[in-house]
Amino acid sequence: MSVKPYTANQNIQTYCDEVKPRVDSRTGKTHDVFIAKTYITKPGDQTVYLVKVHVGGDTYYHVKLMKNPAALWNKAVLQSTQIGMKLNDPLQF
Repeated sequence: MSVKPYTANQNIQTYCDEVKPRVDSRTGKTHDVFIAKTYITKPGDQTVYLVKVHVGGDTYYHVKLMKNPAALWNKAVLQSTQIGMKLNDPLQF
């Protein structure tokens, strides 16, 4: 079942900026373009976001990250990255 994604806002971009160094490390690339486009969420004790991130050209990543509002550090934590995605590839948990 497909969920309609939300348009990414500044908060989502901030979360992506927080995990970008880990994405760069895991992919072995430094991304000059890293722009959040759309996202879906899975609420719970810790909200999980799956974000479609434009990384240049016609390439996108699906970045799964977690935010725990109760945590003292309150930073986004990278869960996984799906590379080589396209604009029309659906976001799915």
